[in-house]
Amino acid sequence: MNPQDRPYKTQIYHYKDPTSLSRPLEILLATCIINWTISGFNNLYEYQLYTMGRGDVLPTSGLLNNNAIRQMLIGSITLLCHFITMIVFCLWTYRISSNAHHFSGSTQRHPPSWSVGSYFVPIVNLWHPYQALWDAHKTFINTGEKLKSASVFQFWWTAWFASGIIGLVVFRKINTLNQTLQEVDKSLKPSEIWDTLMEISLAGIGSNIFSIFLNLFAIKVIQLVTNSCVKFQRKKRSSTSSFRLNPVVSIGASLGQETKVGDQLLISNLLVTQNQPLARIKE
Repeated sequence: MNPQDRPYKTQIYHYKDPTSLSRPLEILLATCIINWTISGFNNLYEYQLYTMGRGDVLPTSGLLNNNAIRQMLIGSITLLCHFITMIVFCLWTYRISSNAHHFSGSTQRHPPSWSVGSYFVPIVNLWHPYQALWDAHKTFINTGEKLKSASVFQFWWTAWFASGIIGLVVFRKINTLNQTLQEVDKSLKPSEIWDTLMEISLAGIGSNIFSIFLNLFAIKVIQLVTNSCVKFQRKKRSSTSSFRLNPVVSIGASLGQETKVGDQLLISNLLVTQNQPLARIKE
């Protein structure tokens, strides 16, 4: 189905400044990066504790309890931060898509609501969100800029896609290790228990590092799309202001020919019927 034939094409979308959402979103993503960094260092400290257990000096119960409390606190803050970031990201995505529809709705394959909703639909979220955001971004840029932006989008979506796979692998790995500790702990040697705990810490460190890079790519994409949208709006507003200052010259220029006096009078009469301001014409 062509974009022009879709039922949502008659809906009117108005331009709204995306920076009011992009700036808080960048701050939230930066906060998430800080949380992942702190979590990574704490996982590294945890790994060192378990390394002590693997050796001759066992970590005290106080150290282990304090580490467990820190892990719970950091995990709760990170979860809350990601939840708020997800909400703001959805709002930003909807606004960018709405602005794209405002300027060029016929070139958009998906409505703003579906640009957001597709993130939560299994299988569809493998390509649909990327497609919707890329369509919107292409509205704001020229052909030369598309080549530069494409690589950034591709790196970001590759990282996004890989994060789902890595997250699933890490989750299953940690879950399996936890089950090993709970179900077979009687048959395990102390050294094997510490080895299992060390593997859990290493899996957490790997997840932390990947999450940091993913958020960095996300910030880059948000900045890229937001800046292109704002520049496109300024360019449109500038051209509109120029037309209002001298509509006859603007129309003549857009036709690619010199505007003669007779043509000027014809255009002037047309603009009067449209209640448009007229520029004084000198013969």
